[in-house]
Amino acid sequence: MNKGFYNTEYEKMVIAIMLIDNTLIDIITGRLNKMCFTDNTNRYIYEAICKQWKAQRCANILTLANEYKNLNPAILADLSSITSSTANWEFYVRNISEKKKNELIIQNSNSLIKTPMAYNSTDIYKASREIKKMQRLESNIL
Repeated sequence: MNKGFYNTEYEKMVIAIMLIDNTLIDIITGRLNKMCFTDNTNRYIYEAICKQWKAQRCANILTLANEYKNLNPAILADLSSITSSTANWEFYVRNISEKKKNELIIQNSNSLIKTPMAYNSTDIYKASREIKKMQRLESNIL
């Protein structure tokens, strides 16, 4: 995945916002999935928040630190200092979502560009070329 498409600070903001206001978790998870998070640590924390929420437990820095011992406490502490407001959550979610869509469009475009080459090497393509040759020969004979 091309990390150039993403600002991982936006990912951290979304995670911090989810930890500040758990009522936004359902809305945010409806718009973003774990694959939208390109940084492995951010993805892991996002998944941990989702697991906490699905288990109907509060998702905050303390519960994550207690439940997920392998999470670095310094990273969790850093999240707590990123923002104290959820005011711009839609901006960050929209940005991450649009960047993921753009990446998927580029990936699909690249695969479409390669498709004709793949088709040219198939037996069907070769057979169609032979049929065209035979048709040209037949038309020259008549």
